[in-house]
Parts: sequence; structure tokens; C-alpha cells
Amino acid sequence: MQIKLDYYDLINAIEKKLNEDFDSNIDLYNCENYLNVEINEPDRQPKKHKNGRIVKNEHGYPIYETVGNKKHNLSFNDDSYLSISIYK
Repeated sequence: MQIKLDYYDLINAIEKKLNEDFDSNIDLYNCENYLNVEINEPDRQPKKHKNGRIVKNEHGYPIYETVGNKKHNLSFNDDSYLSISIYK
């Protein structure tokens, strides 16, 4: 299944959520706005021994560890869309 949402679908959803949560009447269409998205992704790197060699499991594959987070910033405007794919 694939779900495709464009800029206006997301703006409508955000408006609806803000109006429900804050009991207000926010209109995002009257101002110049762009949706900025910040994504935090775990930074996974191969685990290393003290001598710098990569640690491997019993099958010979590298063992990974999370050493922090990477931040990605995306700008979302009228020409953009969000595609969500759900696989079974």
C-alpha cells in the first residue's frame, strides 16, 4: 500500500490538529509558510576493538552500535509530497 500526501493535505492536517488542541481558528493559508521538517536518525557505526579492527559476530558480520543521532532538515513546499509505503 502506498499513501501519497501533498503539501495542502499536510497543511490541512496540521491546521485541524492545532485547532483541536488549542481551541483556536488558525489559518495557515493566509501567510507565506513553508513546512520545515527535522528528522533525527540514529548514527550507527561498526563496533571496533581497541586496536581499530571491526568486531564481528559468530557468522563473520560486523556488529553495529549506536553512537549518537544525525539531524536532517528538509523543506516542504507546494511542489513537494510525502510518500508512505506500507509492505506486508
